[in-house]
Amino acid sequence: MDQTFWIGVGASKSKYFRVECGIILGENIGSSIPLRIGYSFEDGFSDSSNFFGKTHEISLSYSWDTRR
Repeated sequence: MDQTFWIGVGASKSKYFRVECGIILGENIGSSIPLRIGYSFEDGFSDSSNFFGKTHEISLSYSWDTRR
């Protein structure tokens, strides 16, 4: 369970705040390749911090072990 989910929070000096979460799929769905699916949200707290407003991001990544 400790390697199935993740959450994160971050901030920067340029007045950004970020929250992210995700799930790692792999052996629990019968696959030998870890697949990560994540979502993140970012917002700025100053007039010039983000010209486009709030941002949402969906990510998908995979990895494999090259060491044998």
